[in-house]
Amino acid sequence: MDTMVYEKPQSRWKPSPGEMVRRAFVVNVQHGLHARPCALLVKTLQRFRATVEVEADNVQASGQSIMDLMALAAGCGTRLTFTIRGQDAPQAMAAVQHLFATHFAEAYHPPPHEAKALSSYESDH
Repeated sequence: MDTMVYEKPQSRWKPSPGEMVRRAFVVNVQHGLHARPCALLVKTLQRFRATVEVEADNVQASGQSIMDLMALAAGCGTRLTFTIRGQDAPQAMAAVQHLFATHFAEAYHPPPHEAKALSSYESDH
């Protein structure tokens, strides 16, 4: 007779070996962290060997998940605490700092090569 065993799901966020850095930022995007800024944040962090945890109002989310970040419902003025662990933690934090310093401008004004590809796609459809 087979027995089913329920196991509590493991958190997607797992610490990486290496350095740990923590820093808080205040959301400075007029409409908060909606889909575009969240997608840019995830895309930016993908290139680093690090795990990212983001906390807002005692709720934690993976910095590698657009859905987790959007679930924080971080509006303009919300304080977010980023905890980054791993080999590239300082570089990843510098990239996050750049996004906040530029108000996530790249999410609204993509680099020329991406904008050209998008306009080409839109004219074909």
